[in-house]
Amino acid sequence: MPLVDASVSSFLEFQSALTAANTAGTGTITTTAGFAILNNITMFSGVTFVINHQIDFNGSFTNQGTIINNGNLTLNAVSFMMLVNSGTFINNGTFGNAGTVSNSGTITGSGTFVGSNTLHVVTFNLGGGSHSGGQPLIQAVVNVDNASQPAGLTRSGFVFEAWDGSYTNVTSSRTITAQWVAPVTFTSVSADGTAGTTTTSELLLNFSANPTSLTASHVTVSGGVTVTGISGTGNTRSVDISGSWLMAQA
Repeated sequence: MPLVDASVSSFLEFQSALTAANTAGTGTITTTAGFAILNNITMFSGVTFVINHQIDFNGSFTNQGTIINNGNLTLNAVSFMMLVNSGTFINNGTFGNAGTVSNSGTITGSGTFVGSNTLHVVTFNLGGGSHSGGQPLIQAVVNVDNASQPAGLTRSGFVFEAWDGSYTNVTSSRTITAQWVAPVTFTSVSADGTAGTTTTSELLLNFSANPTSLTASHVTVSGGVTVTGISGTGNTRSVDISGSWLMAQA
């Protein structure tokens, strides 16, 4: 039986190594020279293909495992030339795409995406924060497809508010940056107000008596913030605000 891990320099060697690795459900295949992939190929989950040279796809490549491109990977311009990725494709070299890419997995990397059917690169800038899960911070997506935002966003002393750009229906490469706001302690300057707190979108006001005539026009917030409404009954009222703020008075 051929070795599961293999170094290959030709398409025939690649075919043999891939068959063994797919059967075993594991293995790493590494190029030692460039060659063309001539037939339709399926690479199963658990198998890794490390490309260090020029590889031309002249057929359909269905990837359920991991492709790591450190060289030059070219998908040629023929109607049946496809990369169907439901695994992971890490491009640290050059990916020339003149064919068709279908992606339900992850495409990422620090390399270059070129060609007539170029993928768009979406870079998530955490703006001083960190993330604990989700997709990579650099993702390549098919035209008008969606990137996936990182999960578990945190930044000490701040609350995540939004991204400053769109990662859906992507039609061009872009960098979008996380926007953060600092929770602020509110102190009322009115005679009957007491201390309250705010989140990114809501200010809680406590009064010594029921302010029966309180409306949005009675609350002002500095820093270009808009008061969008007031709700609640009794001595505690919820004031909806948009934007960051520094001081409020009622």
